[in-house]
Amino acid sequence: MDLNATRRQTLVIHNDGKHKFFFKPEEILFPGSDELAHALSFVPEDPAMLAEGNHIVVRKKQSVRLHVDLTVLKNGSFDLVAPFALRFASGPLLLATGMATVLPSVFGVDPMELELVHVCRGNATKGTATTSLVPRVLVLMKTYLYDQGGLDVEGIFRIAADEREMPQVRTALNRGEFVSCTDINCISTLIKVFFRHLPQPLLTEIPTEILLNVVKEKDSHAAMNHMSKTTKDLLMWIVELMCDVVAHSSANKMSPHSCAIVMGPNLFAATNITGNPMQALMMSQKAVLLLKHLIQGEVAHRENL
Repeated sequence: MDLNATRRQTLVIHNDGKHKFFFKPEEILFPGSDELAHALSFVPEDPAMLAEGNHIVVRKKQSVRLHVDLTVLKNGSFDLVAPFALRFASGPLLLATGMATVLPSVFGVDPMELELVHVCRGNATKGTATTSLVPRVLVLMKTYLYDQGGLDVEGIFRIAADEREMPQVRTALNRGEFVSCTDINCISTLIKVFFRHLPQPLLTEIPTEILLNVVKEKDSHAAMNHMSKTTKDLLMWIVELMCDVVAHSSANKMSPHSCAIVMGPNLFAATNITGNPMQALMMSQKAVLLLKHLIQGEVAHRENL
């Protein structure tokens, strides 16, 4: 397992008695244990089995299937042990453990904690080149995408990847062992996954009121002034990537608008806005609009060089 991955195990609790009984699953934290390394959640397969106080009822001569979801919250390489208990009302206390081997991950972590490389953007001959630090894994994926003709694949970044190959490619990237894949859409999808799973999505640095007021291209450029250099560098890395995609639009059918639609939502977590679904939707739409403005501006700039 890697960071943010979830493994599900299912317990079957059968009542062979003459009366119904209740039990409650709960996580156990031993003194000195690292409770931040994982999260446990308990989900009865049939929600109707839930009783008051999160107890689960098992009626006589019936069974309950209880899903136990173990989610990794800490990056690194270690063996994870997650103990939990089933507390039966007026009955026994049963102990159990969820176990997993955790592998280092390049997804879901602060980009500055990863191995970084210098990348150059702009035109060095015209004195407009700038250098920024970008996680090596992004450069690796981008290079492979280009070398394998990914920019000419119709619907690149829009078409979903092969679900059977995706976990293998992701694991290879986490281990630093990636060599190749059969479906190039695995790489374009994992680039989106990288940004979607950042602890702090890129556009969350922009104040809400500023992002909501983005209407024109100048508004989008002004909004970037609220971003740190590190975050801005990553955003411009995406913009340049999308511009390269647009440059092959005759083959891949991807316009600035379609690129913004598929990439924009990965840069802002609408789930961070609770209690106001309309505002969450508007923020997501503004994220798409901002990215569209930046892509269009960079495309125009390239055409004028």
